[in-house]
Amino acid sequence: WLAARFETRGAYVSIKLNLSVLRSAMLAVVRRNVAASSSLGSVFPKPFVLFLFFATWVAAVDRNGNGEETQCWEGSDGKKACPRKGMSALQTRKHEAETIVAIEEDDEANQARANILSGVKLVVHGHSEVAKTGRGPWIIWLDNCSTEEVNSWARNLPRGARERFRGNPSRGGLCSFIMEGTKEQVHEELASHSWSSTPHVETDVPMYLIPEVNVTEDDPSFAQVSQDNPSSWGLDRIDDRHGLDNSYNAPPESHQGEGVHIYVLDTGVRVSHTDFGGRAVATMESVGNGRTLCGPQPTTCAGDAASGHGTHCAGTVGGIKSGVAKKAKIHGMKVFPDVGSGDFGYVLDTIDWIMTDGPRPAVASLSLGAAGQYAHITDVFNKAVAAGVVVVAAAGNDGKEACDYSPAHITSVITVGAMDDVGDK
Repeated sequence: WLAARFETRGAYVSIKLNLSVLRSAMLAVVRRNVAASSSLGSVFPKPFVLFLFFATWVAAVDRNGNGEETQCWEGSDGKKACPRKGMSALQTRKHEAETIVAIEEDDEANQARANILSGVKLVVHGHSEVAKTGRGPWIIWLDNCSTEEVNSWARNLPRGARERFRGNPSRGGLCSFIMEGTKEQVHEELASHSWSSTPHVETDVPMYLIPEVNVTEDDPSFAQVSQDNPSSWGLDRIDDRHGLDNSYNAPPESHQGEGVHIYVLDTGVRVSHTDFGGRAVATMESVGNGRTLCGPQPTTCAGDAASGHGTHCAGTVGGIKSGVAKKAKIHGMKVFPDVGSGDFGYVLDTIDWIMTDGPRPAVASLSLGAAGQYAHITDVFNKAVAAGVVVVAAAGNDGKEACDYSPAHITSVITVGAMDDVGDK
């Protein structure tokens, strides 16, 4: 053990502590024997007595160049450590030992952190805000962790950085954290925390709405043939393998979605629209200003005043006239601001809430995406599906390969493509 300690900067302190232990043991023996003897010479041979006092002097007193006694020692980090004033000899030795253990544990933690961080790669996507301006949102996540660990990442953020989102994995949410800052601030954030495993780090990326087919309610395809027929040829088309038959019949076992909660992640939903029959509710919005849970209805929260895209998609999902699941509960989840585009971090926030607090059974409907494949987006939706949330995404509506888009390419996601009215394209 002593030989191993010579390989560290704390070798001197370790030897000193061992001599302290030796001195204490010897003195204990001496005291027991002196009680029954008039001199040390009758207990131990003279050379041994001389060694005993030498060891006692070395272990008990550390002298500086002026021969003055000092009670400080050098720790394994090269810094001096001193006992507090008024300590007994035993307390001093205990303080030395505790200090060395604390320093060694800190060194071990630093080494463990260095080993973990050596495997971290910071991925900067070319079309991200960070790539364009040098600053923007970064997503940091682990494969598994606790909420307390995620909360610790938000403490003592680098100066100038700010938190955008933190997940709640202990309640079934995401082990993810989003901070806004520079690459240097991300490095600082990583170095200032302990990590239970190697973190993944990527820049967030912008997302875009999937464009709808360019038709209006004046188009003949939206005309209601009769009260018993579907108001859209789209409904007529999706319940048949081929062509149209002037009918839409949902499978009996579907109960037309009754009891199911469908979360429409989009520009918001105008929940007052009569086609929802009172089954739509504004639930949440996340558009860059933190998470907002909507209060009592009616409310402007998660509204769709500027776009109409989200209301259109929600109508396709569960409208009385043009919806597939005519009895499902529709939740408006606003992830696009009224002006400008959104980031996938907004979607991540809403998915985390659905996983932890959203009523079940749950379906997340996303008519949005981005070109490319991204590790953090794949991780989010795989975990959501594993947690029991059915995720449905649009393929793209642009005639291109859906496997080149996110979240459409993710195998756990149900990706839905558009088709024409009579053929199979």
